[in-house]
Amino acid sequence: MEEYLESIEVSLENFRKCGWQAAIREDYFSMDSALSQLAKEAIKEKRFPEGKVLKLLANAFSMAFDLESHNRPFVPYIVIFNEGRSTDLGDFQKKDIEFFAEIVDEIDDPKLCSRIADIVWLLQKPRNPAFAVMAIDNYCKIPLKNIGDHQFWERAIQLCTMLKKGAGERLLNIEKALVKTIKNATSKNSILTHDLSNVLLNYGLGRDDNAVISEKLESFAIEFEKTDEYLGRSRVFFSAALDYHNKYNNHQKATEILIKMAEGWVKEAVDVQSTGKFGCNTIAKGCYENAIQTYRKIPNKLRGKYGIDKRIHTLRTELNLAGEKSLDERVSVPTEATDISDLIEMAIHSVENLPLLDTLLALTNIHPGATFQKNRKAAENIFQKYHLQFLYPMAHISREGKVSAIRPGTLGNESNETVKETIIWEQTIQSFSIEVSFIVYSLILPALQIIKQEHRIIQADFSVITHQSPIIPQGREKLFARGLYLGYDNDFVTALHVLIPQIEHLVRTHLKEENVQTTTLDSRRIETENGLSTLMEHPEVNTIFGKDLAFELKALFCDASGPNLRNKLAHGLLDYDESQSTYSIYAWWLTLRIVFNSVFRPANSC
Repeated sequence: MEEYLESIEVSLENFRKCGWQAAIREDYFSMDSALSQLAKEAIKEKRFPEGKVLKLLANAFSMAFDLESHNRPFVPYIVIFNEGRSTDLGDFQKKDIEFFAEIVDEIDDPKLCSRIADIVWLLQKPRNPAFAVMAIDNYCKIPLKNIGDHQFWERAIQLCTMLKKGAGERLLNIEKALVKTIKNATSKNSILTHDLSNVLLNYGLGRDDNAVISEKLESFAIEFEKTDEYLGRSRVFFSAALDYHNKYNNHQKATEILIKMAEGWVKEAVDVQSTGKFGCNTIAKGCYENAIQTYRKIPNKLRGKYGIDKRIHTLRTELNLAGEKSLDERVSVPTEATDISDLIEMAIHSVENLPLLDTLLALTNIHPGATFQKNRKAAENIFQKYHLQFLYPMAHISREGKVSAIRPGTLGNESNETVKETIIWEQTIQSFSIEVSFIVYSLILPALQIIKQEHRIIQADFSVITHQSPIIPQGREKLFARGLYLGYDNDFVTALHVLIPQIEHLVRTHLKEENVQTTTLDSRRIETENGLSTLMEHPEVNTIFGKDLAFELKALFCDASGPNLRNKLAHGLLDYDESQSTYSIYAWWLTLRIVFNSVFRPANSC
């Protein structure tokens, strides 16, 4: 039927007769399904031209916004790993665009008119600015009352910036309308207010009203701090207010916000520990770590005024106490399974039919991550049971046919503890690599597929989280958001190229904060930053990140006997297949897990 419809010519008269008005919904994102249903009914009644018109309109609505790209702001709503996707901009033919250009003047619904006009503006050659102006005007007719409505107005801003003088006074009018909406907002529409404030900040608008906007955001944060048992919403708005203070160099207000955010983490740690439930010291430990990391963002010149260093010292004591108590709360999570379908079903059930934030938290905590001790024990067992296979040295050959590493043999070195340790470490890496593949295929990918079917997630959703994360170095929030979104969109090739350098910078930044030397001074007195492999050799990484996460970072990114993703990427040795491998997917998921769990309490925690 699709091929048959392709051959059918449609006209303005077919559009007038197709009955598209019956698909108009207040909920923008349900219109594609309504149009699709009308198309099916028309085809069933053998009204094929009208059916094709409705199908084209449904396809236009089936794309989600990706406003990081000005020239390709629409992406497929659904992308299923290795299986396919929904409509993309490139799917529309020249004759489809000509048809859209013909009908757009007769569309009186702003949601439909803006989408069709925008598509014509993007795809018609040569471009006609009249369609961009039409899209702007209709985007701005969509009321600002629901979560997600900011995207229409943001797209209007993008088009104004592209047209420049051709947009007339439209950009100024949009700025005034958004500022007014924020000023009049109440906590009932706080999320939309947060999104609108981000739009203004990202495009350099609302500069004269920045104090009023940041005050509004902070007022919501304080309100949620008083009413919420869990402080996640409060942190969202404190973080947004902080962005405004940093943007406009209000350093004192920024410091005050950071103190409130840090003490929010402390309050959560204390509240969690007061429950006395199993696992709560582990959660509290993470809260104390986040409090310390938040305090560290305060500039040195302001720390003395607020007694920050003394407060960090006190929190370190609380952190250590919580860490000691958490040792009794660790549980082993077996990865062996005789029937992987049971685990796949469990992964699916853990993420389906949940709100977006809950489903992402479920994904990030679908497995507790690899543990050093468990993989080390597996390696020791192999060494003891199959010691004959370790008698002779073994060379690791890279895909280019070169020797990348040599594992020593035990023959003649029976009493050499260094040789034994080298062999066991390598086997530990191998055990980790097997576990990674298991986790990806049985848990991560099945869950990810369900999430993509049920939710529309854009880069801005990840950006909201990365801007709140105390573990991400300042100025790197958008890069982490970009990398996480790219991986979610199945572009692990690009995601790795964005995220791996940022992981290295994150490690370097936190080592520097512990006064660890992260550079090398050569004979010419030139100081060079050390790479991730060297950085991970510092014993402080176990203290900062915990022994298990430090092990995962080493095993995944730095060791020649393992995936070695960082070094392969840095030297151009990571080909397309490796970039899409289970190790790459796990690297993306691990980054997602680090970031999300630095902001939100893991799902099902006390």
